[in-house]
Amino acid sequence: VRVVALGRGSERGIWLCEHYGKLGGLSVIDVTEDDWTNLLYTLCGTDALDPESGADGMIDGCGGDLLPTAAQAVKAKGMLISFGSCTGEVDQAALDAVIEQKQLHVARESAQRAMASSDAAAFLSSSLSLMVEGKYIPHCWQMGDWRNARECLVPQRLGSRFPSLCNGGSKIGRIILKMTKCSDG
Repeated sequence: VRVVALGRGSERGIWLCEHYGKLGGLSVIDVTEDDWTNLLYTLCGTDALDPESGADGMIDGCGGDLLPTAAQAVKAKGMLISFGSCTGEVDQAALDAVIEQKQLHVARESAQRAMASSDAAAFLSSSLSLMVEGKYIPHCWQMGDWRNARECLVPQRLGSRFPSLCNGGSKIGRIILKMTKCSDG
């Protein structure tokens, strides 16, 4: 399996490579770079003249203005799984044009849909139990101690011990704050 991940900023690319690079087959593209689309199409083997070329599918949880362009990397009759739009609204007309042109199979997922499945409660309960036991640690972009929350709201230099929501003045993602018990005294 080859995975091509799209992200904004080098910090995310570094994080992805550190956590998932050892699995092999991972390429990370910084979409803030000028020529990211050519790199994406090259890595996915997408040829505009050959509709059968490209990625087998795409999983997108960000939406935003990049989704229609990125979906062009999927081969004809490929799969597009979409489950959010945390980076903003999608240009739906542009995305629909790509879906129609490439005859993509589309699955729109959501937390509500997942929770409506027949085994959702048992799966969530099992996952939470594994987290409590320390056997399952979910990944998030950044995690910080709640006492440092103020530092998360201002830009930090690369390599800082504080996670930051800001990168060059723009929001880069969510930070989960770890709640720890305070000792009296």
